[in-house]
Amino acid sequence: MCSLRMLDCWSLYARLEKVQKAIENSVDDLELMGRLLDENDLLHRRAQAVDLNEVDVKIRRLMAELGFA
Repeated sequence: MCSLRMLDCWSLYARLEKVQKAIENSVDDLELMGRLLDENDLLHRRAQAVDLNEVDVKIRRLMAELGFA
């Protein structure tokens, strides 16, 4: 399970999505794209270290139980 607090895991997930969208929009700036790809790689390694997929499943389950799904 995630060794970070749930909020920290959620922040990591949100940051990963934000960086991925920024990569899609940076096709005209190769320097920016390179920096974003480096950050994306770092975030993916952090996500693997905390098993973010498991955290995502638990968050979605909790949100559904709270009526937000």
